[in-house]
Amino acid sequence: MDKYLREAIAVATRLHRAQDAYTVTADNQEVGLDELNAASDAFDAFTAGLQEGRYSVDMDLAEAAAMEATTGKPHRYIQRDEEGNPVALVPPRKLTDKQLAQARELLADPRQTITGAAKALGVSRAVIYSEVPEANNRYARLRAAAQQTEV
Repeated sequence: MDKYLREAIAVATRLHRAQDAYTVTADNQEVGLDELNAASDAFDAFTAGLQEGRYSVDMDLAEAAAMEATTGKPHRYIQRDEEGNPVALVPPRKLTDKQLAQARELLADPRQTITGAAKALGVSRAVIYSEVPEANNRYARLRAAAQQTEV
């Protein structure tokens, strides 16, 4: 894992834990304020380096890994390498494998529209376009095929 990503996860985890630990007691005493301020300063110093361009880090991935470390619950969108280190955030799929197969089957019929396939699957047209690569430029391919058969 990249050392800057590891550092980003560490400062974000420290900040999350400090935020969780900070509290105001019944007699208005602040508990954990010093650690919260120190963690916030460390986070600000790290992100200042990002803004200055000294290094590059996927902060969304770092935040997700920090939440995972803070809560103890695995983050379902973190993709990991062979050693279990976080490497990327993978967006959730909107179609199951079965729906994807159905979409491809529906769109194999030249009379079927993208809208009709989306309605049949209960998703939006945008989901069809983003999840089924064959849907992109489909009408242009159908027109070209129709013109070739006419000649």
